[in-house]
Amino acid sequence: MERKIALTILGITLVALALAILLPGGRTVSEHPKLPWLIEKDAQGSITVFGVTLGRSTLQEMR
Repeated sequence: MERKIALTILGITLVALALAILLPGGRTVSEHPKLPWLIEKDAQGSITVFGVTLGRSTLQEMR
């Protein structure tokens, strides 16, 4: 009898956790999130962050 109660409680808990994780929370993802950095992509496909162009900027330019 006690085992049946424990399994029932465990099952209800697992279902509640699964529903909490799987159901959407109602928040929408912003297209332009407010982040402390700005990532830009130019016409050649280079990415610039904090004024540093990845793959092009040197360590000396960053100092």
